[in-house]
Parts: sequence; structure tokens; C-alpha cells
Amino acid sequence: MKYGWLLLLPLAGCATVPATQVVKVPVPIQVPCPQPTIPPKPDLSRLASLQPTDSPQTVITVMTEALEKLAQDDQQLRALLGDSP
Repeated sequence: MKYGWLLLLPLAGCATVPATQVVKVPVPIQVPCPQPTIPPKPDLSRLASLQPTDSPQTVITVMTEALEKLAQDDQQLRALLGDSP
């Protein structure tokens, strides 16, 4: 047993506290997207109410109003989608 202490030598390394290191790993987190507010449909009831007997001035006026409403609706939808006009 002259060399019995050599058997305890490998256990001496377990007595020390191992060095710990914190490693932060970026992990993507699922985040719900906010619901977009969809603008209401433009009111084109005057366009639908045109009659064949209406005067050309009335038809032009109603169609111009409908075109302006559709252009505004287009701008709102493009802004919602992030597109530039």
C-alpha cells in the first residue's frame, strides 16, 4: 500500500467547482400580428341607381363621384398594404 494514495489522486479534481459560463442563444419568438383595420367598402349606391332615362349630366356627375370614392378606397387599401401609389 505504498502507492495507495495514487488511487485517490484522480478524485482530487472533483473537489473543485467547475467554471460555468452562461451562453445566451437568440431564439425567435412567435408574436401575433395585429389585426388590420379594413376600411369599409365605398358607397356606390348612386351608381347602381342610375336609369337609362337619366340625363348625361347626371350620369357624368354620379360616375365622377363613384370614381373619386374608388380612388380614395384604393389609397386606403394601398396604405394598409404598405404600397406606395
